[in-house]
Amino acid sequence: MAVGTAVLLGAMSAFAMLNRVEDALAKKAEDRGSLALTHSAMSRAFASLMVPKLNSEANADSEESLVHLSIGSDDRYGSVAQIAGLETPSRIVMTLNQPPLPGLRVRDDASTEPTRAFRGAFELRRTRDRGWSVWWTPLPLRAGEPGYGLGLGTRELELISGVKRFEWRMFRADAWTQEYSASFTRDLPAFVELRLTTRDNMRHDWLFEVDFTSPPPIATPADEDVPNAEEVEDQREEVAGVQEQETDWRSLDGTDPTRERRELLR
Repeated sequence: MAVGTAVLLGAMSAFAMLNRVEDALAKKAEDRGSLALTHSAMSRAFASLMVPKLNSEANADSEESLVHLSIGSDDRYGSVAQIAGLETPSRIVMTLNQPPLPGLRVRDDASTEPTRAFRGAFELRRTRDRGWSVWWTPLPLRAGEPGYGLGLGTRELELISGVKRFEWRMFRADAWTQEYSASFTRDLPAFVELRLTTRDNMRHDWLFEVDFTSPPPIATPADEDVPNAEEVEDQREEVAGVQEQETDWRSLDGTDPTRERRELLR
């Protein structure tokens, strides 16, 4: 009887240990998959930046430009991050010409748009177990960006959980910096690095090379053709002549050419 009980307890202990080992291996496999997904999304993002070229060097300082790539400390959590033991939380916001992962695309009015931008951030969020996870968070486009007024274009996605460190920095002008923003292609850094530490205390230092495409150049007032008084008057006379001609056509056959054009455009 005692021997049978001992054997039974030993078998139960062995099964429990095997279950723990299996759970640990499954967790490691899940973490490796999450790391691969995170690296893939970020690599694709840095190869897909949409940043305009500066159209006029003379007006560079006077232009009201949009920031298309920025990194900085994430101040949304403040002392919460320090109490939780999170090292150097930071956030990166970027404008892209495609989603960071193909499956994140959300079809909206942009389905007929030949070119549109996708704006979002790689950032940290608290988890239910009071830990931290990395998310891709879509952000609305701003006036002047291709596709402005359409939907977000992508859905949000949790990339990896159990994060203990999430620190971005950029290499620019022969130095590393943790606070930086770029509005034009000339402002882009050569490299961007992410320092990531996971719950198993494994540190990952990822270096990303920056690549970009540019939307149509940003027009400046100096570049725009402003008609003079004579040109304006000539245009008015031309429009008046067309209106008079259309009136004559309408009196001849009783049709309205303006209405016909509207019907063809439907």
